Amino acid sequence: MEDKYKAQARYDNENTVSVRLKLNKKTDADILERLDEVNSKQGYIKALVREDMRKKGCSPATGIGPVAGLL
Repeated sequence: MEDKYKAQARYDNENTVSVRLKLNKKTDADILERLDEVNSKQGYIKALVREDMRKKGCSPATGIGPVAGLL
């Protein structure tokens, strides 16, 4: 079983990035409420980012487009 965990850790290290989001219970209550309503917070946030990129003409796969690198 230990080999499985090592393999997973190696895969995660090579292929994934963790992103932490800190929200205030008072000032971000509306956002927290919405996130509690969705089945997948990760999927919901990724869909919002991709939709924003699409609207701004960026490629979701590469981020290359008129606003690449800008927030």
